[in-house]
Amino acid sequence: MKRRVLYLMVSLGNAGPAAQVAHLATGLDRERYEALVSCCDAASPPAAPVLGRLRDHGVPVHRLEMRGPLDLRGLPRLVRLLRRERVDILHTRLPRANFYGKLAGRWARVPLVVSNISSMYSNHFQSLHGRIRGPLFRWIEERTAGLSDVIVTNSDGVARDLAARHGAQRVPVLRIHNGVESDRYKQARATGAATREALGIGSEHLVVGTVCRLVPLKHVDDLLRAAAVVRRDRPGLRLIVVGEGLQ
Repeated sequence: MKRRVLYLMVSLGNAGPAAQVAHLATGLDRERYEALVSCCDAASPPAAPVLGRLRDHGVPVHRLEMRGPLDLRGLPRLVRLLRRERVDILHTRLPRANFYGKLAGRWARVPLVVSNISSMYSNHFQSLHGRIRGPLFRWIEERTAGLSDVIVTNSDGVARDLAARHGAQRVPVLRIHNGVESDRYKQARATGAATREALGIGSEHLVVGTVCRLVPLKHVDDLLRAAAVVRRDRPGLRLIVVGEGLQ
């Protein structure tokens, strides 16, 4: 009998988290698991490619139709969804989804509740969510940690931080690095020389690149300063930054 896994996230428009959920939901062994996805928000941005990918792979998407982070109507809706779909594993991502998911998972008696935390206690978390919401989300996450059966994080640093904090000590913390579909990038190796030539970069130059959203939390400014330091010893260094947004 297949196990039913429901991934709960805030929005299909959250670039990195949404892509990771799509990668997980579409990559499960279909002989053993059946994936479902639910999101808190009522709608996704028009250009959200994740929704199309999930639909192409036959993964059902359920919306909780929540109007903001304090819309408590989403909680009973999620409980009903978990019961109706007879979910065996609930996997939540991001603070709001973690909070509602842990409560609903216990209420609906889901056998296994997994919370994903990738940057909850890092320095940029407060700057991302604001001076009021940031500490509040962090406090809620800490106080409800015991409602998870397992906490998954993608780095050793966050895993150590979680294990050292009150509440998380009673819950196993498992570090799983983010996966990358390496086959998608094999073509880049074959076209590397042509790309260098198009950009005016010789084969003797060391190239460092980053692809990300150009927003403050990505700290591209730190990369620029580090590159300036390295160029003192490696004047042939070339830095390539690819992305959208403002920095």
